[in-house]
Formats: sequence, C-alpha cells, structure tokens
Amino acid sequence: MQSLLDRETLTLLVVDDGPADRLRWDLLGRRHGLDVRTAASAREAMERLQDDPPDAVLMDLDMPGTDGVAATQYLRDDPELARLTVVCHSGSDRTQAAMQTGLFDGELPKDLPDDQLVADLRVLVRRCSAKGAGRQPRNPRNSG
Repeated sequence: MQSLLDRETLTLLVVDDGPADRLRWDLLGRRHGLDVRTAASAREAMERLQDDPPDAVLMDLDMPGTDGVAATQYLRDDPELARLTVVCHSGSDRTQAAMQTGLFDGELPKDLPDDQLVADLRVLVRRCSAKGAGRQPRNPRNSG
C-alpha cells in the first residue's frame, strides 16, 4: 500500500451536521483532487470509519446527539482508529477548549477561504503522516 506522503489524493471524511458545510467540502474535493466522503452525524461517521478509514477526519464540534469532542474521544479509544488524523473544523466558541483536550491533531476554522483551507489541510495531514502512527489508544476497550 502506498503511503500518504507518496500519494496525491487525500481521502477525507467530513463529519458535519450542516448540509452547506458538507456540500462545500464535496465541491472542494472535486476542485482540488480530494476524495471527500461525508457524514451528517457522529453515528454515521462511526459506521463509515469501520468500513474504510480515510487519511483524515474533519470533525465539526457542534452536532446534535454525540458532539465532535465525544466522537473524537471514541476514535482515540478504538485501537483500530486511534491513529487517524482528526482535525477540529468548527466556527464554534468551543474550539479552544476542544483543542486543549489533546484529542485533535490540529484545527481548521470554517471561516478560512477555500484555497487556504485545502492548503492548510494538506500541510496538517502530511505533517501528521510524516510523524508516523505514533498515537496510541487512550483506553483500549479490548484490554483486560
């Protein structure tokens, strides 16, 4: 399997309850050569992640039901998903507190211009990939 650093196409799961935000990323994906998949809720994201994990997850914070912080905690607790790059993508006033949890690999504010958003995403994901798969699950569910 080719490493992310050797590939041009970045596979991205955008988790956001806002239809306009999901559409924005779908259009950005087409324009910038990203393989964008979307999920409207944390629950839908978990189903998609089990089937085919992406290179990175862009996680909204404010969603009904399970919010972005709780969903990311779930990912970090799962031995199979803990190494995914998870980026906080929000316009929320909760962003600073979410980043302080240490669960997210980086932050991309929703109000960035499209080209800057994609460029910053690529840099962030490549930086995380270059560091290697160093993240370990916080509380592996399958350990005794």
